[in-house]
Amino acid sequence: QSVMGADYKLPSTQIRSVDSPTSWVNITHEIGHEYGLPDQYLAGYIPGLVDATDPNFNPRGLRPPQNSPLGIYDHMGNPGTAGQESIGWSRWLLGWLDDEQIICLTDQNSATLKISPIEKVSNDQKLIILYETATTGIAIELRQPLGQDWRLTSEQSGVLIYRINTSLPT
Repeated sequence: QSVMGADYKLPSTQIRSVDSPTSWVNITHEIGHEYGLPDQYLAGYIPGLVDATDPNFNPRGLRPPQNSPLGIYDHMGNPGTAGQESIGWSRWLLGWLDDEQIICLTDQNSATLKISPIEKVSNDQKLIILYETATTGIAIELRQPLGQDWRLTSEQSGVLIYRINTSLPT
């Protein structure tokens, strides 16, 4: 059996028992693809980035969270880890963050800014983008053990910084 989408077939091997604590995140990961979100993990061996002698190495990619540039912080990277909320950039792409909730900085040497946790349901500003080029930037957001990130520990909570490159294929 399989679950059918408009142009996508989700194999039954992708769906775990509904009793599994991670079954819903696998489904939300696949639904994320339906909405156009890319995988946020490395799909294979990349010479120079991954050491083939590493005990976590396998030719199809590293096991989570080592295989995701975002670590545990996005369900499109590592379904089933502590951080299951979508990153701010994905939220903006999906229309879940309004432009007013994003602070964009260009030629700024320094600034003092305040953002709310990405998981908090509010109209507060939640994402900072530091402009680099027309296709790249640095995203900054705050992650806390709220919402679907409730399993984040105090060591895993705090500021998440990642690079955006819109010239890469998705």
